[in-house]
Amino acid sequence: MDLEFYFQGSYCGSSRELWLALQRRYGRSNRPMVFQIQRDISLVSQGALSLTAYLTKLMKLWNELACLAPAPKCTCGSCSCRINEAITALTASAQVMQFLMVYMRL
Repeated sequence: MDLEFYFQGSYCGSSRELWLALQRRYGRSNRPMVFQIQRDISLVSQGALSLTAYLTKLMKLWNELACLAPAPKCTCGSCSCRINEAITALTASAQVMQFLMVYMRL
């Protein structure tokens, strides 16, 4: 982080204000990276990798994708619809399907 921005950031009233200032200054669209990771997931193959190494490779890509494009979450605080659990289950199901689709190509 450059020194000029450090001094500007030190005058932010809260950590949220600092975060928003950082996003404005350094934030970029993650879409190209998301595209690349999704492409990598679709092209991954086990090849000569052990099953464990292959699954680890997929999990690394899934984790990167989750960081760049996180699933939406309910933020109302008193949610009783359990949408967060449903989205997590849906994501896990999609990952199992991706794993099996590639694994079954052998």
